[in-house]
Amino acid sequence: SGRRVHGLGYPSQCAFSRLTPSASGWHSPIINTEACEIDRGVCRLDRPLRDVVEQFYLRAGTAESHAKDLRICRDTLYARLHMAHVRIMDYLQVGDE
Repeated sequence: SGRRVHGLGYPSQCAFSRLTPSASGWHSPIINTEACEIDRGVCRLDRPLRDVVEQFYLRAGTAESHAKDLRICRDTLYARLHMAHVRIMDYLQVGDE
């Protein structure tokens, strides 16, 4: 029971692209180099850490529901998420070595 989460609450389109006229409705993708770097860092993570990052950031839900889906406790979820953040930050500062 309780409130079901159906999305993260973000609009499907950013504000500035709604103001851009387009006949087809399709826009060129904007390449965000920082997002690409972060994605490379996530891809380098060990499977358990990558699973936590993907579950936490790509799926709607509470920490408890994420932990349940991953079959770990909430404290383990947060510990792994913190470890993933640290490793990604290290990757971004040091790069491939």
